[in-house]
Amino acid sequence: AAIHVATTSTSTPRGILSAQHNTDTHGARFTMRKSRGTEASPLIVAAGDSLGRIIASGYDGSNYLEAAEIRIETDGTLAATRVPSRITFHTATDAAPSVVTERMRISRAGKVTIGSTSTPGPAVPFGRG
Repeated sequence: AAIHVATTSTSTPRGILSAQHNTDTHGARFTMRKSRGTEASPLIVAAGDSLGRIIASGYDGSNYLEAAEIRIETDGTLAATRVPSRITFHTATDAAPSVVTERMRISRAGKVTIGSTSTPGPAVPFGRG
């Protein structure tokens, strides 16, 4: 099933809004969950599974084309209490047709690679890694 939110509003907020109003320190959340199996009987995810995506598309006069994407994927050995992951950032090229290409990656070790990931240059570590 899908939820479709359409609006012609020019005021903010618009689209989907999550708000948190209480006295604790926690803010609003947007949660994506992935399992294999079924909702009633979930199974462990596998290495390389997509856990969620945020996609932005633009209309080219005929079709909506993907222009950018953030992907969250499993990355490494999965086990009870452990789901290592990576986040990748993709943008569309200026080719005809556009090709969405990975531009930046944050690995499960906390290393950031910008540019080519097939032949990565030196990763820039942040935190422990």
